[in-house]
Amino acid sequence: MRLLISAMIFTAAGFGYMQYKTAPAGEDGLTGLFAEDEILVDPEIVSETLAEAGDEVVAVSGPQVQDFSEIFRFDLTPNHVMNKWQQVSASLRHLDLQGYRVPLVTGIDDTDLAGSLTYYFDTRQRLRRITFVGTTGNPLRLTHFMTQQYGFHRVVNQDPRRESYAGGPKLGGYYTITPMGLIDRNESHSNFSIDLRIDI
Repeated sequence: MRLLISAMIFTAAGFGYMQYKTAPAGEDGLTGLFAEDEILVDPEIVSETLAEAGDEVVAVSGPQVQDFSEIFRFDLTPNHVMNKWQQVSASLRHLDLQGYRVPLVTGIDDTDLAGSLTYYFDTRQRLRRITFVGTTGNPLRLTHFMTQQYGFHRVVNQDPRRESYAGGPKLGGYYTITPMGLIDRNESHSNFSIDLRIDI
């Protein structure tokens, strides 16, 4: 029962009400932590939309996600992405990569994710980059997956609020967790902002 209003899905997924976020390279020990064209979800919009929804909900159109390994994997193709999701934004380019962005709501538990998932393919249609920007109520499940599956490790940064990880020896990328200004147990899906990028 993954139930949310449709408006929230596209808001959280980066199809509307987005904001741009940049940071100087190396600000927290990670070179180029935020690309200038990286779009992040405004968590306040997600919370407000959920609050306004009340009991009027509809089923989310999208794939069921039982395990994060189903979505954070590098054996996918553009056809797989377009067949798996009903709506895909395919007008994204970054240097020599073509991006396919989809809305993602993995479930209703506090460890689930809601936001924007993007797959970037090279000219041979090989998946080279995966990004996710959005929110979660509890980042422990994603952190465990990233450290165990992809070898991400904790790195020091200059922001005491932000928890940062860097990619393993064979992977590039970053993973940051930032708590919201107000942690509310009633807002179980939006207490932490997640910014994730995996490069291969």
